[in-house]
Amino acid sequence: MILPVFCGRTRAETDRRASVATSAFLREAAVAGTPDAVVQRIRGLAKDGADTAYLHLYDAGDLAHLHLLGAEVLPHLA
Repeated sequence: MILPVFCGRTRAETDRRASVATSAFLREAAVAGTPDAVVQRIRGLAKDGADTAYLHLYDAGDLAHLHLLGAEVLPHLA
């Protein structure tokens, strides 16, 4: 499963990252929020039977986003 993700420590940071989500489909498919919200969404998908989630980042140059996911999301997932 490909999961668009827009994660931030603050709402402003999350909103800035999510501003690329111009289509209704992308907004509905994406998880946007704090690291805890991202973890909870992925855990929910796992409970529903998903065994793999590929996090789709829309700004490959946003290394702070990648670091945030690596430091505060991935350690909480098996």
